[in-house]
Amino acid sequence: MIKNESIRYEKKFVVPFQHVYGIEAVLATHPAGFSEIYEKRIVNNIYFDTLTLGHYQTHVNGASERVKIRIRWYGEQDTELQPVLELKARVGDVGYKKLYPLKSTSKDDLLDKQKIKNVFSSAGLSFVSGIDLSTLKKTLSVIYTRSYWISRDKHFRVTVDRNVKVADLRRTNNNMEINSVNVNDDVVLELKYDPEHQDSVQAIGQYLPWRQTRNSKYVMGIERLKVR
Repeated sequence: MIKNESIRYEKKFVVPFQHVYGIEAVLATHPAGFSEIYEKRIVNNIYFDTLTLGHYQTHVNGASERVKIRIRWYGEQDTELQPVLELKARVGDVGYKKLYPLKSTSKDDLLDKQKIKNVFSSAGLSFVSGIDLSTLKKTLSVIYTRSYWISRDKHFRVTVDRNVKVADLRRTNNNMEINSVNVNDDVVLELKYDPEHQDSVQAIGQYLPWRQTRNSKYVMGIERLKVR
């Protein structure tokens, strides 16, 4: 089963640690009238890359077209997970995701290099958009707490990711928690919107007083761990 998300734009901002306690105030008083929706939740990611970190290299080399492949699930439990394999592709600021739901499993199975093959095969996955999954290796885990915001007119969405922790999964004795380290004390804020609202984004962005960045949390994690 494949679920495609619509194409959307994304702009990322890094909020320095000394400003993180003011994020909610900035969003709540923004002219677009952002309000928090849903409950905060833990987001877990396992990223896959080539042996030479080809996906990472395309990002840092400034390629306009780039791709990431990851498994994502939510919450803090270790079993009965409902993971999804995600292919996230970008051309400039425009991105889209293809989602491939996987069968319920455990975190240990997702981290085991043999059992993960069974997880993929049970979902009927061998190639994803022409990418042979057997050529990829798990590289990095990225875990963070995410909150969700939406503008008054529902055209713009914001996610705020705190406590970003990463772990090198290329080690034999990998563990997402024990070996994890904080990326830094900064917060990553993402502004997301559909293409038809591109003309309005400048008015939204001018009231977000933080530095915009192209780097993903995957790239920041690789840099933090220096696993190249």
